[in-house]
Amino acid sequence: MLGRLADRFDRRILVVIGLTGNAAWMAYLGFAPAYILVVLMLFLMGAGNGLAGVSASALQVVAGRKVGMGTVLGLGSASNGLGIVIGSVVAGVLVDMFATSAAFVFAGALTLAGVPVFLTLTKGVPTRESEVEPVIRPMVEEAAGGH
Repeated sequence: MLGRLADRFDRRILVVIGLTGNAAWMAYLGFAPAYILVVLMLFLMGAGNGLAGVSASALQVVAGRKVGMGTVLGLGSASNGLGIVIGSVVAGVLVDMFATSAAFVFAGALTLAGVPVFLTLTKGVPTRESEVEPVIRPMVEEAAGGH
């Protein structure tokens, strides 16, 4: 279902919606007063991550065709791994210095801060299926030896 959305709508907007929602729900998670709200926040974060992840993957494929698949996938994997390592260390320090909720607020703020970075890095990448064809056809023709 989320993949169909990424095929039909502007993928950059879908990533921004997913990340923004995820940031808000993550920040609230640290203050959730009841177990059922924690479960709800985790469900909503999963939906946000699913929307952003599928849409970002589709953008990576399109950008990879233009820049190089190895480069794009390598940067995506490296940044994800770096975020996991650094985020875990920073979260531990915040929990020790303040409270558990500080780690969630920081994670939400950092996710939100990543939105303009994402928009800058994906500027010019076709965001809809209808925009991909004009980019891909000349590359296929060039690879086949045509002009």
